[in-house]
Amino acid sequence: MGLDGHEVSFRRSDIAAVLAEMDTLAAAADGQQWINIGPDVDERQVHTGSWAWRVFSSRGPVIPRVTWFPAHRRRGRMEPTQLGVSHATGAKVVERLAAAGVRLPAGWVTVEDHTRRGLVVAIPPGESHEVVVQFAMRAVRVLSPFEFDDHYLATIYRR
Repeated sequence: MGLDGHEVSFRRSDIAAVLAEMDTLAAAADGQQWINIGPDVDERQVHTGSWAWRVFSSRGPVIPRVTWFPAHRRRGRMEPTQLGVSHATGAKVVERLAAAGVRLPAGWVTVEDHTRRGLVVAIPPGESHEVVVQFAMRAVRVLSPFEFDDHYLATIYRR
């Protein structure tokens, strides 16, 4: 079973297309769809280290990425909406984000904060998709080791 995906480019001032995609995935609640959000950059233009560094590093990817996975039914029970943050800045990213003024919204619960696997948080039911996207953009900006303009890319995946 392969992945099917499409991309939506957006800016901080115009997130309507991403919100519409999130609404669609949340309504499906099938556990087969998710969205990745990151800076809209050409990977060939960003130094990501040597192949050996990438293979043997205990850190995540240099280009930070936020993955939003909507709530869904699994084995007869509802799994919460989750948000994952992949990055190369090491453990304790919640503290690093907070120090930069990016705090987890009220009710969000840290599930994991790991050097290589990144941050995973559970998002409470009813959380605004706009709050999620705003957090994602701010987190990506803080965790990015390179400068980028106000262009973001959302990749919508379906299994």
